[in-house]
Amino acid sequence: MGDSRQEKYISFLERLVRFTHFEPFDHESYKVLIREICEEYHLAKGSSEFYRSPLFERRKDGEYFCDFDNGKGEKELHKVRICSATKAVVIGTLYVEADDEERSQEEISQLDVMLRVILGFIARKRLIRKLEEYGFSDMSGYLNFRAFARYLDITNLENKLGGKVAFQMDIHNFTMVNQEIGRENADIVLRNYYNLLKAAIGETGIIIRLGGDKFAGMFDRRVKRQVFDIFNGAPVPYDETGVKRVSVSAAAGVYMLPDPFMMQVYGDVMDKILMAGNTAKRQTHGAIVIYDDKMKQEKNHIKKVQSDFKSALAAEEFAVFYQPKVDVETREIVGSEALCRWIWNSSLFWK
Repeated sequence: MGDSRQEKYISFLERLVRFTHFEPFDHESYKVLIREICEEYHLAKGSSEFYRSPLFERRKDGEYFCDFDNGKGEKELHKVRICSATKAVVIGTLYVEADDEERSQEEISQLDVMLRVILGFIARKRLIRKLEEYGFSDMSGYLNFRAFARYLDITNLENKLGGKVAFQMDIHNFTMVNQEIGRENADIVLRNYYNLLKAAIGETGIIIRLGGDKFAGMFDRRVKRQVFDIFNGAPVPYDETGVKRVSVSAAAGVYMLPDPFMMQVYGDVMDKILMAGNTAKRQTHGAIVIYDDKMKQEKNHIKKVQSDFKSALAAEEFAVFYQPKVDVETREIVGSEALCRWIWNSSLFWK
């Protein structure tokens, strides 16, 4: 093999490393390089496969990639199978035409090195994507709080939180939906309602699942009407034809972020939507409650009462008063009702 092929091999290898190790990934230029390599080495086809584990490999339940195929790849030339420490399996196969001549060991060795670079890149990309899924999604595929925290961090860093609308919501009477149409159909309703909100929120916002039928998220004010309409109630299908539907509404706590707004801690947003959400959930029917400072004052007031309660018990500040029960016919006392009152500074104290 001449110096010309060796120089081309080194050039191909350098370009492969550059394409597969630097961001952003330019897929079109990568495909051009793969074509050049295949034409230089007279390859008819190059394919790769990715499986989450050997079990998925046996089931043929994975991903298949092919960036070059001239339609004449009838004979397998070289194959590499790699099983990572995490048990992910990646396979690369090179094909040639049926009448292809036998290749030298040096040529096979060059192809092997380049194929392993490609497989390493594919495995790394797919594992990163799986880590993204596992790290930022729950077991059902809904984005989780980590995804919301990342969104808040990035949007805050870009100084784009100001003017947005944050929310926390519970689907109204979802237990009844479960009972009425069954858990499997109720899960479909949950997913479809989530997708309705996701579509209304758009790419500039986010919706995540906190657990059960509880969700949170953020969106631009320009889509507030559409999102609020879905909160107030929307028909949600749970069959393929869209004929079977249930009406779904939500109890939502909303915080209108001022503009400008810079977040110091997640609580600057989360505390407010959780307070408003709890208030909304106490309503008889689904409701939208907008956070205001009175809610914070009320929460602080409740905390103060809870804090003072223990010390009041220790100081014996509680007294029992008996309210008589009188028979209206005989006007005789027939019993009494015990009322506990908090005595503070010698007078009744209403916290």
